[in-house]
Parts: sequence; C-alpha cells; structure tokens
Amino acid sequence: MNNFWKYNWPSILWAVFILLLCLTPGSTLPSFNLFQVDKLAHLVVYAILAMLLYYGWKNQSEFPFLHRQVFVKILAGTFCYGLAIEYMQALFTVDRQYDFDDAIANSVGALVGSLLVIYVLPKLFPGRL
Repeated sequence: MNNFWKYNWPSILWAVFILLLCLTPGSTLPSFNLFQVDKLAHLVVYAILAMLLYYGWKNQSEFPFLHRQVFVKILAGTFCYGLAIEYMQALFTVDRQYDFDDAIANSVGALVGSLLVIYVLPKLFPGRL
C-alpha cells in the first residue's frame, strides 16, 4: 500500500482541497462577478485533479487495474466527485447551492486535464510521465 500512497498523495490532498473549498461558506470566499471566471476556475481545478490522478494511478503498482482504461476511469471518477460536491453544497451549506453549470465546467476540466496528460504532455516531455 505504500507504493499507492507514494504516488497518489498529491491527488488525494488536491481532492480534499477541492472539497474544503467547495463546502466553505460562500460569504468567506472572493466573489466572481463574471460567469466565465468562475467556470474557468472550476475547469482548471478539475484539470489539475485529473492530471494528478493520472500520474498517481499510472505510477503506482499496488492496484494494476487502475492502469487499464485510465482515461475512462478518471473521467468517471472526477465527474462523480464533482457532482457529489455540487449536491453536498446544496445539502450541507447555507449559502451555496447546486449549480449544473459548475458540474459541466468540472467535467470539461477533467476531460481537458486527461487529454493533456495522456496525449499532449508525453509528446512535450517524453519519458517524464
């Protein structure tokens, strides 16, 4: 199990960061007046999560099933995680609510991050990922 934690602690910490950020009362967070800025932030946060998951899952050896169909698993996992957080915002916070547009931005971010780490970055940095 140590091999798993060695490569996956960054994605786990990032996922916890996302959870804490999304469940923090909205009144304590900076306000974005622009719709696009908020959605871009969601996209970037989930793109980073997808890239960290890919790195961790591909490099660990404890659970070989994570190596197979990693693209689909990352997309499904990040989609479900983002959707669960949106529902938790509606259920467990007073001034935050479920936002379908945020769920879409989260999913697009996971797609962008997955495509970057699987297809683009290996060509830019061969042998590094």
